[in-house]
Amino acid sequence: MLSIHVIKANGEKEEYNKAKVISSIRKAGIPKKFWNNVVAQVENNLYEGIPTAEIHDIIYSHLKKKVFGFHMRYALKRALLEFGPTGFPFERFVARVLKEYDYQTQTDTVIQGRCVSHEIDVLAVKDNKYQLVECKFHNKSGYKSNVQVPLYVHSRFQDIISNPNLELKLKNKFGQAWVFTNTRFTEDAIEYARCVHMRVTAWSYPRNNNIQRIIEERGLYPITVLSSISNEEKRLLLTNGIVTVKDILLNKTVYSQSFLKKHKDTLIKEIETLEKISKEVSM
Repeated sequence: MLSIHVIKANGEKEEYNKAKVISSIRKAGIPKKFWNNVVAQVENNLYEGIPTAEIHDIIYSHLKKKVFGFHMRYALKRALLEFGPTGFPFERFVARVLKEYDYQTQTDTVIQGRCVSHEIDVLAVKDNKYQLVECKFHNKSGYKSNVQVPLYVHSRFQDIISNPNLELKLKNKFGQAWVFTNTRFTEDAIEYARCVHMRVTAWSYPRNNNIQRIIEERGLYPITVLSSISNEEKRLLLTNGIVTVKDILLNKTVYSQSFLKKHKDTLIKEIETLEKISKEVSM
């Protein structure tokens, strides 16, 4: 096969690598018996300078037609990007994730610091400790949160705990600052966070408790993975506090909402298929 270059999300050019295609579908849990067909579909449509986003679309469409259900797992990273354009749905999603780990959560809390007041994206409480959570949402996959993010969050945290009007009892309840992003952190950002004992959670960081693994292990797929409803219908669900597919499973009355009635059968099939294959992959 002749050398063909692809354009990455960050604009960089690199040589097409079959192994990267296999790695992406393997991570999504696509059964090995389908790998060659997926690769063939990609390579039959390659051209010089093809964007990696287009390769993603080719794989997604093929999976949706040939291996229904796995297209949603494959689209998980992109589904997080589709929480936009504002960061508020991602904040709700992070709060939902933390609730799964027995945190009590509250969004958009204002806390007075020594110098100024601070709006906290998510205030998470567990074991009588307060975690101040900042959510950095990006709608482009090539974007990384740089060191300025943990620097900024750490300074806000220090301003809050240094407030002289904060009772000592309450001050001792503040655990640490915590930053979530749906994409990635730069190495400097991770190093700084480690130095100041700040927790950071990204798409693939840390290794064992990253967003991808949390979603797949806990079944917290965002509703944006669903292909049976429109973007506008997804927005309506998000407005009504339905952030994950699991929320729909736990609240079947969602199906009765007027704007979903026409999709009810296909939506149920899609959700049940996703739940079934996710259990099979995790076994």
